[in-house]
Amino acid sequence: MTAARTRRKQSAPELDWRDLASGPALRGLTEALGTPEAPVPAPALETPTVLDPPTVGVTGFWRDGAGTLFPAKRVAEVKSAAHSMTLGEERFYQSVWNAGADDGVVVESDQSRIFSLGYDRLAALVRLDEKSVRALIPKLAAKQILEILAPEESATRTGRTYRIFGPAEVLARQRRAGLTHVVKNGRAVEFVTPSDHVSPTVGVSIPEPQPEAPAIPITSPAAAGQVEAALAVYGPQAAAQSQAIIAAVLAKSPTATLDELVFFIHERGRAVRAGSFSNPGAYLAAYVPQSFTGAAIQWFRRARGAARSLSTSS
Repeated sequence: MTAARTRRKQSAPELDWRDLASGPALRGLTEALGTPEAPVPAPALETPTVLDPPTVGVTGFWRDGAGTLFPAKRVAEVKSAAHSMTLGEERFYQSVWNAGADDGVVVESDQSRIFSLGYDRLAALVRLDEKSVRALIPKLAAKQILEILAPEESATRTGRTYRIFGPAEVLARQRRAGLTHVVKNGRAVEFVTPSDHVSPTVGVSIPEPQPEAPAIPITSPAAAGQVEAALAVYGPQAAAQSQAIIAAVLAKSPTATLDELVFFIHERGRAVRAGSFSNPGAYLAAYVPQSFTGAAIQWFRRARGAARSLSTSS
């Protein structure tokens, strides 16, 4: 029985689709549908134009002002003034912006307010302690949210004079300064730039780590004048911050040297040159000392060590 089935299977002719199509079973269907037209060849596709890759986020990493790297997935574009603020900064901002003349805040325009208040009165207005207010003001100035117009006057017991900007103007100022993306790092909200990004500079030669640079401590009497000269490139307000910056750097890195400090003054100065800071001194005083923490100072010292090794081996 099995052999007979095998013989029948082997002797069965192969069916061809053309035989089926011409047979009586499908002939009527073919006549009803008509003869199909020859397929029209698809038009040749144009070669797509290959655009240059975007300059933002090419490497996938962004860095904050201290040189710390963050993956692109943690970075967010600033689409409103509030996006660039921490909870404390936003609380300060909203309290001052919505205050009135009775609180010492004068409406200058629909996008600016002016106030002259000491830290104690500001602390009471924004319901924060005085230490927090002192720390917030330079950060808000660096983020283009407010600017310092005049120093305090002890004789008249008048606090510093500030101008704070409306939400639309804050966003416009930040974009003019190239501050467009932020990363949330714990409670902090920091502006970041692509890790391979170099801000434009005007008339400033940025010193690179030099293998022959002498390791002069910033506590040296000779250092004070050179630090002030480096800061003076960014205006008299910046030069006036020399002693405060030296003290703040020493608090973070007691072994800091003159060449390190000068390097980071100019590194931070890139943003000053690229932006429209009303008070470069406040920005540099807030952010130059931060360069002596985290990855930035470690990178600088490794690079300098490598440069010295290469110089010695050659």
